[in-house]
Amino acid sequence: MQKKAIIFDLDNTVYSVQTIGDELFAPLFELIACDSNHAADIGKIKDDIMRRPFQLVARDHHFSEELTANAMALLKALNTRGKLNPLMIINLQGTCPFINFS
Repeated sequence: MQKKAIIFDLDNTVYSVQTIGDELFAPLFELIACDSNHAADIGKIKDDIMRRPFQLVARDHHFSEELTANAMALLKALNTRGKLNPLMIINLQGTCPFINFS
């Protein structure tokens, strides 16, 4: 019987967002850059968005409630159909100390 799994990579361990981040987040970066309060910090904000949860980035960079809400709406609609190249190949055959994959 074939087994399937969903892996949530929340810390860039299996897949690096850097490989598609510029293209994927381009609309978000444009939205933030258009806000005159953050234009000077856009480089740091881009780096943070590629590595940290957006809510923390918005808080730490003092995004307005309006900018945060608009950005969250935009993020919910983002998707990619590009090829995702993993940082490593994971073989789920075998066992972990707490999960049996065989």
